[in-house]
Amino acid sequence: MGNLSKVTAPDGGIITYTYDVFGRVESETDALDGKITYTYDKNGNTLQEKDELGNVTTYTYDKLDRVITQTDAAKNTITYEYDALGRTVKETDAQGGETKYTYDKLGNVVGTTDANGHSTSYTYDKENQVTSIKDAEGNITQYGYDASGNTTSETDALGNKTSYTYDALGNQTSITNDLGKVSKNEYNSSSLLTKETDANGNITTYEYDKNGNLSKKTDALGGVISYTYDKANQLIEEVDALGSKTVYTYDARGNVLVKTDAKGNKTSYDYNKSDNLIKVTDASGNVTKYSYDKVGNLTEQTRVGKSSDKDQTTSYEYDKNGNLTKLTDPTGESISYTYDADGKLTKEVQKDGTTTKYTYDKVGNQKKITYSDNRSVSYTYTSTDQVKTMTDWNGTTTYEYDANGQVTKVTDGNNQTIEYTWTKLGQKKSIKYPTGDSVSYSYDNNGNLIKVTDTNNGVTNYTYDALNQVKSKKLPNGAESTYTYDKNGWLRQREETSNGASKQSYTYEYDKNGNRIKETKVSSGTTETTRYTYDVLNQLTSVVDKNGTRNYAFDEFNNRTVKEEIGKETTKYSYNNLNQLVETVQGSTVATYDYDKRGNIAEVEENGDTKQTYVFDSTNKMSKVVNYKDNTSGSGTPTVTTKYTYDGVGNRVSAKVELNGSVTINTTYVVDGESAYNDIIMAKDSISGKTSVFTFSDEVISVETSGNISYYRNDEKYSVTDILDTTGKVKATIEYDEYGLIVNPEVVSTGGNIFAYTGHVYEESTGLYYAKARYYDAGIGRFVSEDSYRGEHGDPASLNLYVYGMNSPLKYTDPSGNMNYFTQTDDLIKGAIKGMGSWLWDIIKSPIVLITIIKQLVCGELTVKQVLEQGLDYLVKDVKYVAKHLNVFKPWKKYSNQTVYEMGYHTGRVICLVVSAILAGKGIASKFGKSKVGKKIITKAQKSGIKITKSTKMKYDLQIFAKQGNKLTSLTLYNPEFAARQMLDGGKVSASVLKTQIPKGTPNTFKPSSTIAKGYKYNFKINGTNIEIKWHSPDMKAAAKYPGSNSGSGWTAQIKIGKKVLGANGKFYKAPSNLTHIPLKGE
Repeated sequence: MGNLSKVTAPDGGIITYTYDVFGRVESETDALDGKITYTYDKNGNTLQEKDELGNVTTYTYDKLDRVITQTDAAKNTITYEYDALGRTVKETDAQGGETKYTYDKLGNVVGTTDANGHSTSYTYDKENQVTSIKDAEGNITQYGYDASGNTTSETDALGNKTSYTYDALGNQTSITNDLGKVSKNEYNSSSLLTKETDANGNITTYEYDKNGNLSKKTDALGGVISYTYDKANQLIEEVDALGSKTVYTYDARGNVLVKTDAKGNKTSYDYNKSDNLIKVTDASGNVTKYSYDKVGNLTEQTRVGKSSDKDQTTSYEYDKNGNLTKLTDPTGESISYTYDADGKLTKEVQKDGTTTKYTYDKVGNQKKITYSDNRSVSYTYTSTDQVKTMTDWNGTTTYEYDANGQVTKVTDGNNQTIEYTWTKLGQKKSIKYPTGDSVSYSYDNNGNLIKVTDTNNGVTNYTYDALNQVKSKKLPNGAESTYTYDKNGWLRQREETSNGASKQSYTYEYDKNGNRIKETKVSSGTTETTRYTYDVLNQLTSVVDKNGTRNYAFDEFNNRTVKEEIGKETTKYSYNNLNQLVETVQGSTVATYDYDKRGNIAEVEENGDTKQTYVFDSTNKMSKVVNYKDNTSGSGTPTVTTKYTYDGVGNRVSAKVELNGSVTINTTYVVDGESAYNDIIMAKDSISGKTSVFTFSDEVISVETSGNISYYRNDEKYSVTDILDTTGKVKATIEYDEYGLIVNPEVVSTGGNIFAYTGHVYEESTGLYYAKARYYDAGIGRFVSEDSYRGEHGDPASLNLYVYGMNSPLKYTDPSGNMNYFTQTDDLIKGAIKGMGSWLWDIIKSPIVLITIIKQLVCGELTVKQVLEQGLDYLVKDVKYVAKHLNVFKPWKKYSNQTVYEMGYHTGRVICLVVSAILAGKGIASKFGKSKVGKKIITKAQKSGIKITKSTKMKYDLQIFAKQGNKLTSLTLYNPEFAARQMLDGGKVSASVLKTQIPKGTPNTFKPSSTIAKGYKYNFKINGTNIEIKWHSPDMKAAAKYPGSNSGSGWTAQIKIGKKVLGANGKFYKAPSNLTHIPLKGE
């Protein structure tokens, strides 16, 4: 068999290969002339890999051809040590941190010790299945199994037990939690999920086409979503429950070319020959272009303006390991980044020269952050890597945990303590405030919050429909809100009553894209109608309500350029190349905006007079706002000065307001760090002597100020609309425009309230909203600071760092003031691809699928236990990293791009385990029970109509990857012995399965002999391990010389991993024997 020298793709892209005299791949040149070269030692071990940019990775080996060092392009070296049986006993990272492994007599990992000296131990049953894991704190998790190896129970460190059952094919059929609540699954003969019954008895059904693609999903209320696919099993049409269609077209390589939304608006995508996205043209014709280096790093991103001088180009530079080292904005200003040997960010230098430094402990926990003004934040950790103390400029905050790692007590630097209890299912059960007040929570079988008992023992009740959507909310004062939804889950009606008497109702209508186009309010017999229209990018362009008409227009960068109001002069807006608002003109009034180099508004002038100045501290948090009296120099006595302070994790902890130099408000805050958005639960003003205590669910429910209690009525966006007394009487009604501008701001503080639009704190002294990460100015519909998340690759609208809610404020909210963790897909994908290796990315080839998998893994789909069951001890560190961060990461919060990248990297390595095991058809137990690896992950993908690859025989039991032939090459990357065993079928193996394991271009070196006429022999390397796979016709002398030998009876195969040879019984042997000559099926 000759060597493969050239592959021509359907679009004409060519990949070429060259070989050395031994038939080993010497170079690989892609369609863009990017070239990778390889060199080998005399044993065929890879010594060097050089990428397209000249970056070199080198390897060294011991006498048994095992990798002992791996050195990257930046000269960072990882070393490995082995015991006499070839098992990894120590791994030393580039920083010198050591991870050690110990084993029992059967080769099971019984202990791991990290670089900080913290140990975890494992026990096994006679089937080598993990029965318990004891962490470094002594907390034990236990597991039980059935005869097929399915996990039947998991008991956590607090004794809470979850049980699982399975059908004959190993599909998980039920989950019973510690409270005895059961959810059930049913499957078809292909093990595809067909019916889901949740713990409340609500049923969702799934149907599939003949290729196993999800074709219809019917929810518990009868809503149907249907999916259609082309011959390549690519999703081409999705029809929602109301009949609206989204359509996709693809190029020959499976890349999406055009997406047509339900209103017929088209977004098109162009790619280079390496399938990198190079251009996006949105539905309005706006163009964004992308450029890459030879290894696929994004080097330039350009949003094309109406004229060339308006183009917005951002450029990126990287180090030899692919870490971003420099970002240069469209004005030429740069941010630089420095990393340690493990790829962790150690220094960031901002455009204004402000420097932030980071240090880490031996296992990668962030140890200290030092800012340019020498303020610092330092952390200590428990032996299970949870934050134990955080010391900042306010003092030291301490954290205590239960055996399941849930926070039980937090004491801040002012000695204020919050205590928590948790349900058996890990939901917040109660919170005790520093004042001694407590709030408790109750949940239904599906985990929905159904009751909140507030600080005054008042009870708020929630009910839900079959889709777990809030159906009603009833406050302790009798005020009730009811909600009705359509089949798409869009809110159609909201009705407000008080002690049974109707107060007001709202009905809503939507266009096919889910944009609200009409709102009808009925109150006291009066009907008010508001109508909305949108452009092709779903940006709000007009509002017609009782106050008249407001029209909006936007430029090609999604900046608001015009606001027209009937009866008022038109406002026009101007911007620079950073999308910073620099001027507004309304009649004779001209306002100008100046910015600091970090992108924050620094000063606002009106007709030459300074109106406001803003100051930001070294952490880039707003620390002072000054509102001036009318004057011409800006040097007059300030009317109002507002000052803010924050803690080391960015929570605002105080606000001080000075009126003409005298302090009028001096408030300190207590924050619930275990809530979704770090809710402020206490506000104490030392000037008035009043303390306000707030009760939250997902929204603020009540406030108690000096014994006086008020309750809140909120709209569907969690905006406070009414403040009520204990009888249900309205004390104040807050009115907003579409962007949250308050019509009557004087009523906001009624009853000690501080919350308003979408639940954000309203700053009466500044007119801004405190939106956690930054401040929002509803008057201009923009944030006053740029987003630290710099946008999503392929989504041009996200590249504008200032706009609010994608200019669609009725549809989107911004609860954290930042794009959240799971929208930082660029960093997740980059990290995951680095962790997986490009080989797996070449197969998945879909950011959507990759993010789906990452979400599932990060949310608990994979545990250390599963890794150990596969014998993949060297992945324990990665899984522990992901598991550890489950206690730190919260999907709703904001993290640095580098932190998200690291999560992606370790998760990417874990994905390798998942896919390798899937390909082998191996079941892995998860916290949801034991099923085929990734079953739940893929079920999640199915529900979204997502295809995993472009295989024409795709099945969601991911073994379909085996149908991709040579693409399977390196799927044994992390455990070739494990994968080799899985090729056996009743003590035999088929040639077709063997062929799938041969890397593309590997030569057949078989040479006929006088006794063996035909055969195949392939030698290659997986992760530094020599692999030999061969099969041949019967040995004509073997039958006579060795009666009963496999070699004399027919075609046989031999699989050699390193120095060991696989036997037909699944065991490995040091030397060939009759048992290692495996009969070939079908020959």
